[in-house]
Amino acid sequence: EELEGNEVFEKISRVYVLAFDNFGKVPLIYNSKRKIWGFPGGHTESEETIKQTAYREFAEEINHELLNISQRFLVKNKIDDNNVEHQIICFGQIGNKKTDINDIEENVSEISFVPIKDVIAKVGNPQLWNQVIKELKKEFEKPKSNNYFKSDTKR
Repeated sequence: EELEGNEVFEKISRVYVLAFDNFGKVPLIYNSKRKIWGFPGGHTESEETIKQTAYREFAEEINHELLNISQRFLVKNKIDDNNVEHQIICFGQIGNKKTDINDIEENVSEISFVPIKDVIAKVGNPQLWNQVIKELKKEFEKPKSNNYFKSDTKR
């Protein structure tokens, strides 16, 4: 479901980051354990906000700064009859600066920058990501004067 603002959630299992560069390319990571392409992200650390998790995970897995992040979607992923995993999907823009953090997990064996139009064909579980990618594409295609990703400062 799409988020309206900066809602606060108590039990967020994972935060995923969908970001694009100035050319409309989205970084994907290949999880060698699960054998699928996906988005940078991971679990929140104790006392960490959703945005802090997004910045940290992106820096660790992609080794680039993340600009102008916004919480956009809440995904409820049913694990089994008794457990539902709550995931936040954030949008952002890839900054030009590399980070000093490089803590790529052993499961991440490859990083690929893929044009937005090709992301759905590459990621695992495309039915889940289809609407989210459509929204990300709209953000990239907004006129630059109205695009909140135009700024080069972190929010």
